[in-house]
Amino acid sequence: MEEDFEKAVGGRELRGDGGPSQFFRNVATKLKGHPALLVSVTKGIEFETGPTMSSILCEQAPPNRV
Repeated sequence: MEEDFEKAVGGRELRGDGGPSQFFRNVATKLKGHPALLVSVTKGIEFETGPTMSSILCEQAPPNRV
């Protein structure tokens, strides 16, 4: 599964994520260090803690542009 993830995101200049919000934090954590501009198109907030998806991207993948 990790191999498929690396294949999907490796070498991309722009990475959009539109998956379900309950899985968003896990995916955002895996994006840390990828050189792409990260864009969230997932609506809503994280139910347990309240941040928006863009906030989660900024928190989990700080070296990236969001």
